[in-house]
Amino acid sequence: MGRLAYIIGINKYLNWQPLHCSVNDAIYMQEVLKSCDFETELLLDSNKETLREALASFCWRLREYDTGLLFFAGHGVELEGRQYIVPSDCVSLGDDALLDSLVDTTELILNFSSCDDFTGLVLLDCCRKRVQRHFLSRGETSPARDIFKSRGVYIAFATGPDGASHESGNHGIFTSSMGKMIEKQGDEKIEDIFKAVRREVMKEHRDQIPWDYSSMLGDFYFKGRQEFLEIEVVVESQAELDSKLNKIIERNLCYSQLVSEIENWYYSDFDKGLVKEKSKEQFIQIILQKIDELTLERSGEVTIS
Repeated sequence: MGRLAYIIGINKYLNWQPLHCSVNDAIYMQEVLKSCDFETELLLDSNKETLREALASFCWRLREYDTGLLFFAGHGVELEGRQYIVPSDCVSLGDDALLDSLVDTTELILNFSSCDDFTGLVLLDCCRKRVQRHFLSRGETSPARDIFKSRGVYIAFATGPDGASHESGNHGIFTSSMGKMIEKQGDEKIEDIFKAVRREVMKEHRDQIPWDYSSMLGDFYFKGRQEFLEIEVVVESQAELDSKLNKIIERNLCYSQLVSEIENWYYSDFDKGLVKEKSKEQFIQIILQKIDELTLERSGEVTIS
């Protein structure tokens, strides 16, 4: 068993506005996912036929894996709660044949949930512009299938319903934030990573608010959780550590504020390269224990040798 990811990026379109960063986003996410032990397939500027064949192949191959991930960067539209991705040869918005030229992600999501003990992940860096039913082919009668009946699936959108996904520099804001947080916090639960992504995206563009939907049955980590027999907090000196701890104790924070303060400390030291061998949870436990010890020492209840 293992992990398989299909990564799609489309810049060039026949009848839609060209994009600038989607191919860059796909190539970047491929490297991020490779570092997380995913086997990857990359598709760039694909048309409808190629995309549908690729997704069918993806579904078929998933039988040999316990985790499947679809990443898409490009144009997207939403109809009645279902997310469609726009291939390079899609007809113009408002054309009667629009629905037939889109690629629906619903079948893949439902296929994810057809097996027990399987994790399906869908990361979509695209707009979620709502398309009205009257724009679509009058003869369309395919049965509605609801992604919210799936199980074991995590879906992350770059933006909320009817929202836009924005770019900055050479990447989409969502993709850049997601890649950075996976690299930085990959040993944390995916839900915690996505909360950090949401905060990061909203800092960059206040009108873009990423959304996620989950029917996960267990925890998923992009990077394996490592156990360490011996963990030390790395600081320049014991005096520096004691000084930091005393300042925190003197602020008399409530528990949630205390944990938030230690999290900020962790990320600061992470950026300095001081905590590469510790997860955030481990770091928090260490600091809380040291705060307890120092508090007792200061109160005179015990003496720490």
